[in-house]
Amino acid sequence: MAPPAKAANVADGPKSDDPQVKANLKRFDQLDFDAYSERKDMDLFRKLHCHDVKVVYPDGRTTHGIDAHVHDIHTIFFNGTPDSRVTAHPVAIGQGHWTAVTGVIEATFSEPMKIPGDKDIPPTGKKAKVAMVTMARWRDGCIAEEQIFFDNATYMKQLGLSQ
Repeated sequence: MAPPAKAANVADGPKSDDPQVKANLKRFDQLDFDAYSERKDMDLFRKLHCHDVKVVYPDGRTTHGIDAHVHDIHTIFFNGTPDSRVTAHPVAIGQGHWTAVTGVIEATFSEPMKIPGDKDIPPTGKKAKVAMVTMARWRDGCIAEEQIFFDNATYMKQLGLSQ
């Protein structure tokens, strides 16, 4: 597999000469490509988020705290799709304490998906590839607030979970 494409358009963003913005965008690459996609380093995932992080998910649900976010990463994002990964950051911009990054999420529905009531949905073997956007507000080198956007309906349809 080819290595993921790193943020290519940092120079196009507002205040791209700001060293703090550049550092935050570099941290964002670490978050998506190292901590999330490879899931090798949940310590890094935790380090890149503030302990009291607020996360708004694509379905509008909000959680508070890194423990809740890590729980959701494992029980929602990797549930049935253990290879879920971000493969590119085509656009990455920032200004002040905020960054905005577009990405591409890819996953294969290769394991049973746990659903409420101790039930499983059998894997379909289908693959998904959808665009996403994450807005992040940074505080002292960690994400204090994260808003994640992607087309959940298209994602589910591609995995064979809806029509």
